[in-house]
Formats: sequence, C-alpha cells, structure tokens
Amino acid sequence: MQRSTGILALAVTFLAAGVGARTMAEAGAGGAKKPAAVTITGTLVDTRCYSMSAENMGNDHGDMPGCGAACAASGIPVGIVKDGKKGDPAIILLAPAKSFAAEVGKTVRASGTYVWHNAALRPDKVEVQDGKGNWTEIVIKTMM
Repeated sequence: MQRSTGILALAVTFLAAGVGARTMAEAGAGGAKKPAAVTITGTLVDTRCYSMSAENMGNDHGDMPGCGAACAASGIPVGIVKDGKKGDPAIILLAPAKSFAAEVGKTVRASGTYVWHNAALRPDKVEVQDGKGNWTEIVIKTMM
C-alpha cells in the first residue's frame, strides 16, 4: 500500500509540474504575456448531443424537442460552432451552462480568451442574436 501511494504521489507531482510548465509556456516567457482577447460568432450547441451527431446542432434533437436546452440546464457544457458550420468542432464555453440553456441552437457572439490551444473560450461577454439581427447580452450566472 505504501509503495502504490508513493508511486501515485510521484505521478501527481510530475503531472502538476507538466501542467504548470505548459501553462507558463502558453502564457509566454515568464508567464507575463497575457493572451489576446478574441470574439467568435456561431451557433450555440450542447456539447454532449453535438458530439454524438452534427445533426444535433439546434435545440430539438430527433424526436426530442428542447433536448439542447434540457442538457444545458442539467449542466452539460455548451459550445459555439464557429460560423454555424455543421460538423466543425465546438469551442467549449467555460461558464455555467445553465446560463445559456434558453439560447441553445441560436446564433451567439462571445468575447473572451482562448485557452487549451483554442479548444475552449473563457468568456467575458456572450450575446445572443434575435430574429431581427439585434444582439442582447446573456447574463452569466457564476458563484464568484
């Protein structure tokens, strides 16, 4: 038991060192360089259903109306498919999915910082477009 605990502790130490080094490298020399802010526009999707089929890009999935909103309301992360190109990867929004449940399947515009080699976005602001082309900010409910 002691040997396996020691091996586990060693593995966690190496993992933490690697993550720290990678984070520093992504941030720039010395960690002082701040990543540039970006703005992306696309279709808001629930990541679970969209990962199973690109056809699950809207809110209604097959014979399950409101599926996307239900997934987001239950906490499944949401993402943005840039420019609404079905089949393209979804950029995960690092924010509480429940804040976006009513907007799944709609066109959104998010401003923030890319992380994890542009696989996710830490948003500062997210807006949804209505049928007339007007943008309304979505209130992101956080614990902090």
